Amino acid sequence: MKDVRFRVLLGMILAAAAVRLLPHPPNFTPIGAMALFGGARFRDLRAAFLAPIAALVLSQCALGFYATFPLIAFAFVLETGIGRFLARRGGPLRIGSAVVAGSGVFYLVTNFGVWAFGAVYAKTLAGLAFCYAAGIPYFWNTLGSDALYSALLFGALWLAEQRFAALREPAGALQ
Repeated sequence: MKDVRFRVLLGMILAAAAVRLLPHPPNFTPIGAMALFGGARFRDLRAAFLAPIAALVLSQCALGFYATFPLIAFAFVLETGIGRFLARRGGPLRIGSAVVAGSGVFYLVTNFGVWAFGAVYAKTLAGLAFCYAAGIPYFWNTLGSDALYSALLFGALWLAEQRFAALREPAGALQ
């Protein structure tokens, strides 16, 4: 039974990664939701981090890598950790809190990378502040997509667990 759940979770993560390849508005992708979901729903710690990271890297292979990718991957790992701690026990409020925290972490880390490694903003505190201000519209897209795709991933799994007992975690497994 555990194997079935693992395969379903992995399939959901890979499906979300595939959606990333479709046309979308800037920063409106399921990557943050993949990280939160993987962190929250894979029981095994290795799988919780490796499955979403592998899906991110696979989708990035199709899109191409760029200078800030290591920071995106770092933010992604942090988001997986947020999913592990905030969304682990489920519930809409905890998952919603994880979405907001994950989106915030992604915004802070990636905009710092754009400032630090890019040539657009002055390497001053004012340049950093301007970079963060310029990133606000992207933050709203990130937050919206994280909320939408998290609702889809967590909701779809919940519905599937209601229908198929083999997908349910054993009692006490989320402790």
